[in-house]
Amino acid sequence: MAVLKGNAMLLKVGDGGSPATYSTVAMQETTSIKFNGKDVDISSKDSAGMRELGDGMGLLDCEITANGVVDTVANMKTLYDAWVANAVAGYEMIFDGGDTIEGNFMITSLQFDGPLEDKQTYSITMKSSGALTYTVA
Repeated sequence: MAVLKGNAMLLKVGDGGSPATYSTVAMQETTSIKFNGKDVDISSKDSAGMRELGDGMGLLDCEITANGVVDTVANMKTLYDAWVANAVAGYEMIFDGGDTIEGNFMITSLQFDGPLEDKQTYSITMKSSGALTYTVA
């Protein structure tokens, strides 16, 4: 049985063009994407003691996290500038096999670490804004 390779899962940032051109975010070591849904409880006394959820009433969102190595000052500044701008921008997640998820995200957390006897690293968390597009390769 074939499995998908984790090292092929990459986060890319768009250039704002139409159509957008995407470039890989600095030297990623781990990348994850999490899909969340908020349920809406519509239970009442008529629910026979069981919770009932409203169909199609909740909000959906997506969260991306990425950790990696800071390879250049320019890449570190690019991440910092995106966080300081507090702006929503286009990003793309690519999976092994070529499937993609594209959408607008905002960097909500940015951290740089510099251990005494190790490489300098970064960690970012981004949250979605608006609809996402899943494209099958």
